[in-house]
Amino acid sequence: MDPLSITASILTVLATAGAVLKELEHLRSRMNPDAEFLTLMNSVTDLQATLIIVRDCADTLKNSKAPAAQQSYRDLPYAIDKVQAPLDRLVDFIRGSLLRKGNRKSRLSLSESKKRKLSELRGSVSEAHQHLQLILLSANLLRDTYLYCFLI
Repeated sequence: MDPLSITASILTVLATAGAVLKELEHLRSRMNPDAEFLTLMNSVTDLQATLIIVRDCADTLKNSKAPAAQQSYRDLPYAIDKVQAPLDRLVDFIRGSLLRKGNRKSRLSLSESKKRKLSELRGSVSEAHQHLQLILLSANLLRDTYLYCFLI
């Protein structure tokens, strides 16, 4: 995947994460959110921060001479796709189940099944987020080892 496509993919995922947060903020303003709901919001916010770091590091990884950094760059498209999928499912769930209109009011109560579904989706988002973090971490660790080899 070319650098422009990777950057565009990252920006698309960032926009989706922003849409998720906007919908969650709307819900939060109209209900008394529980801990799981707030944890989901924090997870998406953390994911956004990581995506910004990935966006800023993508060119560095691509242009690096370190094999680990180049491998991390090649792994980015898969990791970005892995993040996009649960965010899309989360947007669909929020719009389809949590913000359905009924009698001109949003149904904002969270049943146990909706709480379980939100928890499951949060787990998927967190797993994809961890995958992105591992790519960055492995690139950093292996880059440091690569640089250290030249110092000895």
